[in-house]
Amino acid sequence: MRLHPHLSISLILILILPTLAGATCIEQEWNPSGFDYEFEVIGACECCYGEYCRQGSLIAFWEPHRIIETVKDPYCSPTGSGSLLLSMSADDAGSLDEAFLGGTHADHSNTEGATVFAQVHYLTHPMLDAMIDEFDDMCWESSDNGMEYISETDNEWQEIYSSMWWPEASLFATYPMVETCMADAAMAQFGMPIDVLYWCLGAWGTLFNMNGHFNQDEYTTGNAGLAARTVAHMGRRGLLMDAASVQCYAISMPIWIKSYFKLQPIRPHEHPFKIPIGMDPLFWSEGLNHVDLGGDNFAWLLWRLRICCAS
Repeated sequence: MRLHPHLSISLILILILPTLAGATCIEQEWNPSGFDYEFEVIGACECCYGEYCRQGSLIAFWEPHRIIETVKDPYCSPTGSGSLLLSMSADDAGSLDEAFLGGTHADHSNTEGATVFAQVHYLTHPMLDAMIDEFDDMCWESSDNGMEYISETDNEWQEIYSSMWWPEASLFATYPMVETCMADAAMAQFGMPIDVLYWCLGAWGTLFNMNGHFNQDEYTTGNAGLAARTVAHMGRRGLLMDAASVQCYAISMPIWIKSYFKLQPIRPHEHPFKIPIGMDPLFWSEGLNHVDLGGDNFAWLLWRLRICCAS
């Protein structure tokens, strides 16, 4: 008896793909030994709240803010995250759902053209939460809303041409606008990405379209681009705070300021330095994607610049 072609394909997906989807996921709890905040005292400052004023020291430093995972295997957490949002969503997902949500491989064997696709997780961490609370107290600010995001439950992330949150996407995806990113790519090598060109990601590519499909032929770079894209996406969703532009309080950041953020790879291999958005991968990507250590599933520590009046 011959099966209908569509039925045959469905059976293959149900029986085989779910097994492949989670085959290489290695979850290892992230326990950092220390952080380099790069504290700098700029000068004296004063903040007034109505009739009350306080004096302090104006300081600048880099704060470890979030963990961003960019993964080939849906619901995989390379850092062993205890995120309730991630675990509950994974419990609700069926094996067939996971198969269809799977990302691309480093050899691009399942892609058309040079495109990287991955699911992303924008996660908190108990250690980071404790530090953010401590810094908030020191700066007299409320700079974080504690929100998380996972792309597996977001249909917009799966679509190739999705731009619901970005009505300007069609404009900035044009050739002349993409050409302007050459200047940003040059400045990013010196750690100074051009903030007004917010649609540019330096040597990594461009911000649009705002989904999980990234036009990049280098796999590690494509995942870095997706991590950066996630930060911008959180801003448009109202989940990103600017803790550097105003010294006395944090404000919302609907359009991200690239120079306020850096990424540090922590999975599958840990990199010792923070990476400015858009820096050429020749300076940092060598040896990062270890297949035997859960390769193709990445995690990045997101650093956020803070400038505040501490007292």
